[in-house]
Amino acid sequence: MTVNRLIEFIWAMLSIFFGVVQPLLAQAPVDWKTARILEGRIEPLHREYLAAKELAVLWARENSLPVRHDLGDGRTIELERLESGLPRYVVNFNLSAARSIAVDRLWDVPETHLDGDGITVAIWDVGSILANHQEFGRRVVQMDELTLPQSHSTLVAGTLMAQGIDPEARGMAPGAQLHVYNWNDDLAEMTLAARRGLLLSNHSYGPVGGWIYNYKQDGRWAWLGDSRIDENEDYRFGFYDRRSAQIDQLANDASYYLIVRAAGNDRNDFGAGTNPHWVWDFSKNEWVLSTRSREPDGDFDCLISEAVSKNVLTIGAISDLPHGYVSSEDVAIASYSSWGPTDDGRIKPDLVATGSALYSTSNQSTFGYGFYSGTSAAAPCVTGALALLQQYTWQNKAHYLDSATLKALLIHTANEAGPNSGPDYAYGWGVVNIKAVFDLLVNDRQAQVYWDPVVTDEQPFVLQGLGDPDIPLRATAVWTDPPGEPPAVQLNPRTPMLINDLDLRIVESHSGAVVLPWCLDGENPSAPAYRGDNKRDNVEQVELDYTATGIYRIVLQAKSPLFEARQSAALIVTGLRFGRVLQVRALLEGARDGQRLMMRTALSAGDVLPKISPFGDGAEKKYRARNTVDWVQLEFLDADDGKPIFRQSLLIDDRGVLRDPESGSAVLPLQVEDGEYRLRLRHRNHLPVLSGKVNVRADEPLFVDFTSSSSLNTQPIGAKRTGGGIWVAAVGDVDGDGAILAPDYISVRQAIGRSGYLPQDLDQNGTVDNADLNLYFRNQGHFGR
Repeated sequence: MTVNRLIEFIWAMLSIFFGVVQPLLAQAPVDWKTARILEGRIEPLHREYLAAKELAVLWARENSLPVRHDLGDGRTIELERLESGLPRYVVNFNLSAARSIAVDRLWDVPETHLDGDGITVAIWDVGSILANHQEFGRRVVQMDELTLPQSHSTLVAGTLMAQGIDPEARGMAPGAQLHVYNWNDDLAEMTLAARRGLLLSNHSYGPVGGWIYNYKQDGRWAWLGDSRIDENEDYRFGFYDRRSAQIDQLANDASYYLIVRAAGNDRNDFGAGTNPHWVWDFSKNEWVLSTRSREPDGDFDCLISEAVSKNVLTIGAISDLPHGYVSSEDVAIASYSSWGPTDDGRIKPDLVATGSALYSTSNQSTFGYGFYSGTSAAAPCVTGALALLQQYTWQNKAHYLDSATLKALLIHTANEAGPNSGPDYAYGWGVVNIKAVFDLLVNDRQAQVYWDPVVTDEQPFVLQGLGDPDIPLRATAVWTDPPGEPPAVQLNPRTPMLINDLDLRIVESHSGAVVLPWCLDGENPSAPAYRGDNKRDNVEQVELDYTATGIYRIVLQAKSPLFEARQSAALIVTGLRFGRVLQVRALLEGARDGQRLMMRTALSAGDVLPKISPFGDGAEKKYRARNTVDWVQLEFLDADDGKPIFRQSLLIDDRGVLRDPESGSAVLPLQVEDGEYRLRLRHRNHLPVLSGKVNVRADEPLFVDFTSSSSLNTQPIGAKRTGGGIWVAAVGDVDGDGAILAPDYISVRQAIGRSGYLPQDLDQNGTVDNADLNLYFRNQGHFGR
């Protein structure tokens, strides 16, 4: 079968298969442009894998070496490709077994019942799992070649989503669905899964680097470094290679897809010393025994390939905390867990979680269990816990969190670990604290979560508020960075792989004092973190332990010209009270895309949106983010007699967030006195929607959500309830008289065939057609205020 025919067959089978299992997959928003980009990458990646694998298999046969074999300690290696004439293997990151970090505090939160139900998580691993184990029920789907059940894959699956028939083995997300893949051709398969809307995947394996024991099954060590580059150290540790860049490209394309990677277990690979060990002799083109002394793989600089990628979540392992986190003194890094830095000095691993002596499912029988250790265990603990956060967000916010927001939330709330304050190259940003993340999502007053602040070359993102003396002021920014250009093969190249360098700062408005973010020194990896200008990481965190009473600004800006002149980010802020400011969210019927669960941006993307507000107050559109949907008008009304007091033209983005047309800020300064008001939202072809009574106070931010019944007037005239209890502003009021009647129909009918920014364009796609008439008929007879 030719490669083309094989790929066509795979595509056909996957299409049929996905037609059956697609309801199981919790979908992230994938717009048509992203879908086409991802689809265009799948076939080249698959071809690349097949070609590399074929060459590697031929090499193994010529050298009488197996393509795949067990090392006898729970690990399996498989030949993946040749690289500069050397064989490159992939291995599962397991020493003995695995259990998971404690997220029982989320399971027990009243009225949430978080168990991962409705969320699909994928694992790529050494092979199939024991799918009929009593802990899995019918929640497992094998997505590619079915193999004999593998111990490592089964333990990872159990850590993620075991039901808890044995309570001690309960997984993080005991109600989640699981898609299982073997590690062959993983990048093409991951790209296809991202195209289908996959939110989370776990990868507890990676390339073999440096020393490996029993490689030739003879009880000896082998060293897999390239002696032409360096005789003592495998240059691949910390090196940003082509695979690192490909993973970053996928994560950058599919912004809702978070790839969770185990850091690896190389740190206690001390090697053979001066004892005989295997090394590849390039002059003889064969393995030879050597007694040359070479460096151990650890302590520092023993992360490899995918774990070095910027946009993945790399998880290291700590010893168990049987009583939960109490203080940093209780946290001990596992002896095997790989440390950073990357060669360009970035902070990796990102976080750590429990990975030692954990109890999980075994492939020995349908009711078997065992104890395991390794970063293989720590990573699925985090992946499964993230499924609970996605479940909560979907159930309560009607959307999912993108990968940058998930990563920012985890880093922002992490418990301190290590001997010094701030991040380090052993523990990353600290110990995962899923309950703290959950609390931030639930308690809107405790934190401000900005899903998509946009920074352009000319325009920073700025927040201003009051410092709270009782709460440390902390801001964390994370962005999915475009892939870097891998440097030429060498030992420890220091060229930064960061493409879009954003700077996060806290500025004390009165004095102008600036607080800089945490940094680490890759040349001196054991040194404590310091505050400086971070030029290497796509994560920045800035904090003040104490803030005096006064106004502070959080500033996120570009240091230098950005790729494509813009970069969206996730920003988390705690310890800042945004007094006399307002945030508003609303959804416009007709513009809302039911598949993406956001609103279309056709008017903005087609440059149809007018520069000047259509509501006559002269507001000018200077904020030109691609996620802008349309203009709206927000009015403050007297709470009792309904008379207008103040009105302002604003922009609405695809998530329904109202933004200032000049700065793009979603935090709107209030221009009214303290007191009680109602808010009314108007749009050019929607009925006006009225809020319930709101209180404006100088010391408390105001958030009005027109998509929620709790914010609407007791009789939400002008709004319609949709699936999931979400309210939208009813479309069809073309003449703006507060009613959807025959004159509106006549106006739409007469405008059919016209294009541009028109009130008759009810679905806001830039063209008036029969779809607009259908929207009118759906809403005729509705009245607003």
